[in-house]
Amino acid sequence: MPAPATVLIMCHGNICRSPYAAHRLRELLARAGRAGTAESAGFIGPDRPSPGNAIATAASRGIDLKPHRSRLVSKQLIDSAQLIVVMEARQADALRLVFGRLNAPILILGDLDPRHVGTRTVRDPVLQSRAVFVESYDRIDRCLEVLVEHLV
Repeated sequence: MPAPATVLIMCHGNICRSPYAAHRLRELLARAGRAGTAESAGFIGPDRPSPGNAIATAASRGIDLKPHRSRLVSKQLIDSAQLIVVMEARQADALRLVFGRLNAPILILGDLDPRHVGTRTVRDPVLQSRAVFVESYDRIDRCLEVLVEHLV
């Protein structure tokens, strides 16, 4: 796959999975010496902070989510993306329903997991224990590493 200049990473609320994934993807791209950036957005609730477990789990991995505030997906974000990454298949369906035909391909992140996992969905850890955040962020990390390896 050609390396996209802009990747839009989506999750439901843009407070746990997608902001973490966008930070991690930017870090992995830089480490690999690849151009590109990652943005994040969600479907609900703009201007909300990440919850404490998200901040603590991300911080243990060198990512600061304290300044993050959620933002809603917009036509501008969709149109500027060369790749859209979602955490669940239903999010891909929702994007197509709301925005119609998209110029960028949509990737369900869990499809890249090198481990056998019974679902395509990257579990939403919101309102869950720190252990669930660790599990979700571990999976995001594995999948993003595969994504970066396959970008040309």
